[in-house]
Amino acid sequence: MRTETVLEPPRFVKAKATAVSAARNLPAIATLVPAVPPQRLGQHFLTDAGWRARIVDAVRPAATEVWLEIGAGHGEMTAELARRAARVVAVELDPRLVARLRDRAQQWPNVEVLAGDVLALDLASSVPAERFHVYGNVPYYITSPILHRLFALAERIAAIHVVVQWEVAARLVACPGRRQYGYLSVLVQLYARPAIVLRIPPGAFRPRPKVTSAPYSIICGRWRAVPAAKRPSAPSASAPTRALSS
Repeated sequence: MRTETVLEPPRFVKAKATAVSAARNLPAIATLVPAVPPQRLGQHFLTDAGWRARIVDAVRPAATEVWLEIGAGHGEMTAELARRAARVVAVELDPRLVARLRDRAQQWPNVEVLAGDVLALDLASSVPAERFHVYGNVPYYITSPILHRLFALAERIAAIHVVVQWEVAARLVACPGRRQYGYLSVLVQLYARPAIVLRIPPGAFRPRPKVTSAPYSIICGRWRAVPAAKRPSAPSASAPTRALSS
C-alpha cells in the first residue's frame, strides 16, 4: 500500500488531525538470517539487514544528533544508529540481553546502555541533550503509555520513529470520520503530524510476528507545550509494562 510519503521538516505548530495514506506496493523482499533465541517479553528482533538499512535511510540519523533507542535487544539497530549519530542511549529491559548488549557496546564508545523499563526510567535525566531523537520497536498494548511518556518531553524531542503493528499505525494516522480514528489518533495528532513511511514484512523479524509491522514517523516541533491540565491522562496497561526489542 503506497502513497509516496516522506519525512517532513518539523512543523512548529500544534498539529491538526490529518492522516497520511499507508504505503502500498513496497517490495516485500527480505534476506533471512539465522534464527535468534526464543521470543521473550514479546520481542521480535529485526534481523534483516536490508530492512534495517531502509529504516536508517528513512530516519536519517545525523552526526550531530543524540538518539534514544527503546528496546535495543541484541543491538541490531543500535549498531546502525551508533555508526551515524553522535550519541545513543539504548534502553533494554531483559537482563540477559542487557549483558550481551553491554558487551557489544564496548566497540561503540558513543553508546550508553540503560537497563530497565522505559515506562519507569527517568528519561528526562537519562538523555544528555536538550534535543534528541527517538527510535523504538513498540508493543501494541503499551503504545499509548509509551507515547504519553515521550510527549511529556515534547519540547526536547525532535522526532519519534517507532515500529508498530500495521493496524496500530493505521489508527495513529487516521483522520476524523475514519473507522480507525480514536483515542490514539487524537493523542498523537495533538502533538505531531504522523506519517507511515515503510511497511515491513513479517519475514524481516525473528521470531516471525503474526502481523505485518510498519514504522511510522512523528515529527515533533518546538511549539508551545500543551498545558498539563489539558493533556489526556495516561491509560493503564492491561499487560505488564515492558519494552519490545528491535
